[in-house]
Amino acid sequence: MTDTTTKGGTASHSLLQRLQAILNQLVEPARALTDSSKREQSRFLSVFLLTIIVISLGLSIASYLTSADKALDAFSVFVLAAIGILVGLYILNRTGHYQIAAVCTILMISLLITIASLPYDEPGYLTTANFFVLTVLLGASLLPLRYVVILVIIQEIIAAVLTWYTLQLSGEPLSQFFSPASPFGFTLIISILILIVIDQRNQIEAMRSAELLESESRYRTLVEMSPDAIVLAHEDRLIYLNPAAEKMLGLNVADAQGIRPADLVHPEDREVAHNIIRNNIREQVPMRERLVLPNKTIIEVEALGAPVRVGGKVMRQTVLRDIRERLVAEQQTLELAVERARMRMLEMFISDTSHDLRTPITALTTSAYVIQQYLIQLLERLSGLSPAPEGVESLTEVLKDRIEGLRGNADRLTQLLNVMLDMVRLDQHASYKFQPTDLNLFGHDMFIKFEEESRRKGCDLIFIPSPQPVVASVDSHEFGRVAQNLVENAVRYSLPNGKITLRTFLREDHVVFEVSDTGLGISEEDLPYIFDRFFRADKARASHTGGSGLGLAIVKKIVDVHGGKIEVESAAGKGSTFRVILPALTS
Repeated sequence: MTDTTTKGGTASHSLLQRLQAILNQLVEPARALTDSSKREQSRFLSVFLLTIIVISLGLSIASYLTSADKALDAFSVFVLAAIGILVGLYILNRTGHYQIAAVCTILMISLLITIASLPYDEPGYLTTANFFVLTVLLGASLLPLRYVVILVIIQEIIAAVLTWYTLQLSGEPLSQFFSPASPFGFTLIISILILIVIDQRNQIEAMRSAELLESESRYRTLVEMSPDAIVLAHEDRLIYLNPAAEKMLGLNVADAQGIRPADLVHPEDREVAHNIIRNNIREQVPMRERLVLPNKTIIEVEALGAPVRVGGKVMRQTVLRDIRERLVAEQQTLELAVERARMRMLEMFISDTSHDLRTPITALTTSAYVIQQYLIQLLERLSGLSPAPEGVESLTEVLKDRIEGLRGNADRLTQLLNVMLDMVRLDQHASYKFQPTDLNLFGHDMFIKFEEESRRKGCDLIFIPSPQPVVASVDSHEFGRVAQNLVENAVRYSLPNGKITLRTFLREDHVVFEVSDTGLGISEEDLPYIFDRFFRADKARASHTGGSGLGLAIVKKIVDVHGGKIEVESAAGKGSTFRVILPALTS
C-alpha cells in the first residue's frame, strides 16, 4: 500500500512538472525582448490572454452543449470572433511585438466593455461601464504611465457620454452625472487613485532601479579592477572575461565567445570540472586545477564558482586565482625550512662535538711539540759523536718536514673549528655593539697588517682612502673581520706581480668599502654560490690555497646584520672586486 501511494505521488509530481514546463514554454517571452521588465510584462500578458481564451472557449463549448437546438446564435459568433482576436494578440505578443499586443488587448477589452455598457432596454447595463477600472489596472501592468493617462482620458470621455445619454433617456437630473455611483464618477475616482498609486510605484521603482544601477556599476568596477580572473558562462559557454582573466588566459572577450570552460581545463582534471559546471554546483572551497592556455602553456589555478542570475538567466561565475607564484613561494619556504633544519643539525653537531674535536687536535699539537724537542736533543747527542752516523742529516730533514706538516694540519683544523664556531655564534644572533665609525680606519689597519705579506708575495698593496669621512654604524670587531677576510682572500689568491687595491668612498646615501685584486678570479658558473657555506670554487682555485669555505659566508652574514649588501664582480683569470655597501650616517 505504501509503495503504491509513493508511486502515485511520484507520478502526480512528475505530471505537475510536465504541465509547469509546458506552461512556461507557452508564456516564455520572445528572444527579441532583452529588457528584463518588458520580458516580465510580456510573460504577464501571455498568461492573461491564455486565461481569457481558455475560460471563454470553455464557456462557449459548455453553452453550445447545453443549448436545446445546438445552434450558434449571434452572441456565440461574437464570442468566438473575440477569441480568435485574442489568439491573434497572443501570437503577436509571442513573436516579440509586445507593445502592439498590449495596446490592442486593452483597446479590445475597452471596446467590449463599451458595447456591454450601451443603454439597452434594461438600465442595469450601464453599470457595466464600471469595468473600465479593470482596463486601467491592466494598462498599469502593461504600459508606461503616459499611455495609462491617455487611456483614462479616453475611457472617461466614453463613460461621460454613456452616463449623460442614459440620464437623458431616464429623465433623471443631470446632478447625478458627478455622483460617485455613476459610471463617470466611479471610474474617475478609481482611475485617479490608480494613477496616484502607479506614480508612487514608478517613483519607488525608479529609486530602486537607480540603486540597482549604482550597485551594478560598483560591482562592474570591482570585477573590472579585480586582480583575480573572473569569467562568466551561460549554457556551458564563456560569455564574459574581466581584464585579469583576459591577461591570464591570453584571450579577449570576442575570442572567448562560445568556448566551453571545461575545454580550458587540463584533461586529467576535466571530468571533475565538467561535472561541477554541468550541475552548476556552488563550490564551498577553492578547487585547485590546471588550465591549458591557447598557447599550450599549463598554469595552476584555484577556482571558486557559483551560479548567479544575470538578466533573468542563470549563469555561472567563476573566480580564478593564479597560484604559480604562491607555489614557488611555498616551495622556497619548504626549501628554506629544510635548509634551516640542516643548519640547525650542523650547529648542534659543531657545538656538541667542538670539545671532542679540540682534544685530539690539542693532542696532535702537543705530540708534534714533544717530538720536535726529542729530535733536538737527539741531534745534540749525535753531533757529539765522532765520526757522526751516516744519514743523520737527511733523516733529520725528513723528520722536521713531517713535524711541520703535523703542526700545520693541526693549526688548520683549529682554524676550521674556530670558523665553524663563529658561524654558529652568528646564526644564534650574537649581540653587536654598533657605533659610528669611519671606514677609512679599517682600510688603514688592513693596509698596515697585510703590506709586508703582500710584498713577500710580490704584489703591490694600495689604499685609496675617501677624502671625506665615510661614517657608518658598525660593530668594529665584526666589521674588522669582514675587512680582514676580504683583504686576506685578495692576498691569498693574487699572483706574483699582482695588484691589490683598497678603496673607501661615498655612493649617494651609502658608504662603500672596496677590495679589488688581479688574481685568480672566480668563474661565472661559481659566482652565484660563493657565499654558500662550505662552497669551494673551481679545483684550480681550491688547490692553490687552503680555506674552510666559510669565510665569505661569514662576511655576508655580518654585512646582512649591519643592514648592508655586498657586490661582487669577477672573471676567471682577471681578478675580483668585492664592495661592502652600508647605510651612511649623516652628522
